[in-house]
Amino acid sequence: MPRMQILSAAEQHVFGTPPNFNAAQRKAAFDLPGAFQTAVEKLRDPIHQIGFWLNAGYFRNGLRCFESEDFHARDIAHVATRFGHDPALFSPAAYPARSRQRHCKIIENLSGFRAMDDGHEARLVEAIDPHVAAHERPKVIFYAAVEKLTA
Repeated sequence: MPRMQILSAAEQHVFGTPPNFNAAQRKAAFDLPGAFQTAVEKLRDPIHQIGFWLNAGYFRNGLRCFESEDFHARDIAHVATRFGHDPALFSPAAYPARSRQRHCKIIENLSGFRAMDDGHEARLVEAIDPHVAAHERPKVIFYAAVEKLTA
């Protein structure tokens, strides 16, 4: 059975990559609360500090963590300079996927998110059912589910 394509290729790209910021947005996005600063101070490696801070800023704006290959060069330069490091120091290959995953768990906890359990799944189904019954487009149902999960 073929898979239904809910989002176009361009929409998938926008959904799966970090947001693009202008200079003012970048400054606001990466100005994180003290809890994040405390967590990043515990990291000894400058590459991990930069990667953690970037994903924390992206998470607060995009509500998900991203692969280090998707980080924008201007954002890397902004965060690295903020920590007093050379932006060339950070490379996606030097920021291991396992460290990124561990950092994302910390970021989610600091942001107040928690893992989904059976009760959450039932409430998600209850939220989606009226959209399905109304025969709404799959894209509308998808975004309603994303909204419910982040709420």
